[in-house]
Amino acid sequence: MAYPSNVVFDSAGNPISDPTSTSNDDISGNRNGNSDSSHDISKGQWSRQYNSNITSPKWTKGRSLSSRSPMASISQDIVEPKPADAHLGVNTDQAPLSSIKGTTLSILGSTIDINLFDAPDMDETPPNAAARSPLYNKSLQAMMQTALNVNPPLHVEYPPKADAFTYAEWYFLMIYPFLPILHKPTFMTLLTRLYEDAGFVPTPAETVMLHMVYASIYLQYGIRQEQPEQKSRLHEMSNNHYHFALGKFFDLATSRKLVDVQALTMIALHTSRFPKTDCSHMITCYALGMAIELNLHRAFKQPGEGTNLENEMRKRIWWCLAATAIANSGRMGRPMPIRLEECDAGFPEPIADELLTRDGVDTSRVLKCPYEVGVAAHKISALYLEMYSNVYAARRDPRRYLPVVEALEEQLQNWQDSLPESLKIDDLDRAEHEGHMFALYMKFLSNEFRLCLRHPSVALTNDPGILAENARICEATASEMLRISHSLLKLKSLDTTWYCLAVYIASIFTTLAAHWERRYEATAAEVQTLREDMSLWLLILTETGNLMGTSISAYFVYLYCLSHGC
Repeated sequence: MAYPSNVVFDSAGNPISDPTSTSNDDISGNRNGNSDSSHDISKGQWSRQYNSNITSPKWTKGRSLSSRSPMASISQDIVEPKPADAHLGVNTDQAPLSSIKGTTLSILGSTIDINLFDAPDMDETPPNAAARSPLYNKSLQAMMQTALNVNPPLHVEYPPKADAFTYAEWYFLMIYPFLPILHKPTFMTLLTRLYEDAGFVPTPAETVMLHMVYASIYLQYGIRQEQPEQKSRLHEMSNNHYHFALGKFFDLATSRKLVDVQALTMIALHTSRFPKTDCSHMITCYALGMAIELNLHRAFKQPGEGTNLENEMRKRIWWCLAATAIANSGRMGRPMPIRLEECDAGFPEPIADELLTRDGVDTSRVLKCPYEVGVAAHKISALYLEMYSNVYAARRDPRRYLPVVEALEEQLQNWQDSLPESLKIDDLDRAEHEGHMFALYMKFLSNEFRLCLRHPSVALTNDPGILAENARICEATASEMLRISHSLLKLKSLDTTWYCLAVYIASIFTTLAAHWERRYEATAAEVQTLREDMSLWLLILTETGNLMGTSISAYFVYLYCLSHGC
């Protein structure tokens, strides 16, 4: 097709009309009789200009988030690309809240990279070290050296029998409810055979799962250990079991059975607890690709066919892995690993492990499912996938912005309404006293979702009413996230990952940006409330930094707040 001489093109080769020209309807977007002014996106500090040349199908509401039917995605036609690095918070340079790109966050000219801190357990080998020097810490280099057999193999003993069974029970108490990657009866049978059958030799996948349970427990206790020497020892023990398991990477990658993906997923989930992001992203992407090759993203049973152990484990492995990949890619501003319409694997059924068998479900007994929180987290991860794919995509149609937001908020409400009673909590004080940690995390996830969905930097509209509503919702949501995080702090249940640290700082910057916008009208009482909120956030950040082994993030935010009179 020939274009007029006044047409320019973007980096992807798409035509962009000269902003001074209005004569060519085919290029300017008036072909459907729509006025340019109705779709123009303001170049102001809370929004960005986009072109909506190509008509996209309307967003369809009313989709169910039942365990059998994950919310279906809506296909999008290609529209004009947005500027590079438009992740959560990225906006024009004049924006008060201008960047939260992966682990780098900027506001009012100040930048924080929560990935830049000294952590002996995460550092690569120094430049003057000998090539291929053995390294067994949590760094990407160490992971690659072990996975590719550059590191000499470690000899790691299993813990004594009594300790091993205790650690297993702790694992199923602390980690399993959120990430039900293992079937408890199967794993406990494996553990029994390991210690009671002298002739038993576990497969590589079984070996990895055993060592990753120990690595996970040592890591959790190392994170919360206050004595430096004991903390260092626990981290070293965790790293040894992790690297021993990682040394089986070749066996898992070449065997390529369901249990091998399960074992790889355990490694991926473990690395997601590291203070930095590289290991988790790399191993998760590989494991997800292997899972797709085994069709874990597709339904294994026909509708009405019933379920059994294999079907449920396929779904649990898939959604544990997919949720981790979605969280990593979304928070780091990378493309989503899969579209929801390409995945028809249902969500796991909340069935207690003791009732799941190879032949079906034991209906003669009724037992409470201990991983309801994990199932709920899997379901909202599908919503996150839809949000990142539609609201944070590289190409978006401004005409679809509001329908998409409204539909996703409707689905979020459906998700909240469908939560089990044990995961619903309105009184945060009661949650603190009764220990409803799972309910607090579900409330935190829903608020984080709304913050990302309504963030002003991704609002493809210049409607003052919508922009004001977005700002109001984000500020209220950030305030609610502070209250939830404070409750988790008092329960000593704060998350200790880079992901949550990034969310905490995003909430802080959202609050600061909102107050900055109305700084000339602020009352003394509002300023005092802001000071108190920032002090509380810094307390949470300091505790999180201490648990992660660094206080650098809290230090940067503290300097920023001081410099701006917070």
